[in-house]
Amino acid sequence: TGAVLYGVVDLKGTIIVKPEYTKIEQSPDAFIVCKDNTKNSFVFDNNGKLIMKTKRNIKDVISSQCFVAYTDDDRIQLIDRSDNVVIDSIAHVSSSQYSSFDKKRGENVVILTKQNNKKVVIDSLGKIRLQGFYSGINKTEYDRFVKISRIDSTQKNSNGNFVEYDGLFDVKLQKEIIPAVYDDVEVIDTVRQLVETSNVDDANGVKYAIRNFENTLLTTDALQSCSYLQNGYFKVIFDNKIGFLKFPIKEK
Repeated sequence: TGAVLYGVVDLKGTIIVKPEYTKIEQSPDAFIVCKDNTKNSFVFDNNGKLIMKTKRNIKDVISSQCFVAYTDDDRIQLIDRSDNVVIDSIAHVSSSQYSSFDKKRGENVVILTKQNNKKVVIDSLGKIRLQGFYSGINKTEYDRFVKISRIDSTQKNSNGNFVEYDGLFDVKLQKEIIPAVYDDVEVIDTVRQLVETSNVDDANGVKYAIRNFENTLLTTDALQSCSYLQNGYFKVIFDNKIGFLKFPIKEK
C-alpha cells in the first residue's frame, strides 16, 4: 500500500486542501502548512488558496507575507512570500543564533529570543523594530507595546542581585515612551493613553501612580492601591482613604 496522504475539509465536508500531503499543520492564524514526500512546504490560507511553495522547512506563519523556517542546522530564518530570506538568525543579529521565538497576534509583532537571552522585536514583514539595548523585552496585553527592562548596576536588592527596572516601548512609533525606571509598568487604557507604574518602598510597601503615554504624572506617585474599573474610572487608596478617579478619552 502507498503512503497515507492528508488534506483538509471544512465542517460541511467541502475539501479545502486536497489530500496530497504527508503532513499538515494548522496555524492559529488560520494558515495551513503542508509537507509533501519531497519535504517541500506549502502554505495555504483558510480558503485553500496557495500562498507560497518552498523547499524550506516552514514551521510557522507570521503573516501572509512572512514565514518562519528552520534550517538543517536548527537556525531560524524569516522568509518572505517570494522565498527570500528576510532575516537570517546568524547573519543579521550579532552572529547569535535564536533559540526560540514567540509570536504575538493582532499586529503580528514577533519577539525572538536569542541564545544569550537577549530579545529582539520584529514586525510581520520581518523588520527589526527593537534589539540589543535592554536586559529584557516581554509581551504586554496590547500588540503595539512591549515591556522593556534595564539593569541598574549601581543598586542591589536584598538578595544581592542588581536591580532591574521596567519601562514601555511603543513598537509602532519605535520609541521608548515610559523609561525603564519603575519596578513594574502596565498599560491600562489605550484609548485614554493611561499607564500604571509602581515602585517598591522598603518602608511603606508598593506605591502606584497613573501616567499618560508621555510619562506625565497624572496622580500622586504614592497611591497605596490603584484598580482600574472601566470607562476611565479608577478606584484608588491614598493616605488610607478610598477615592475614585475618572480620566477622559484622549483627544487625537
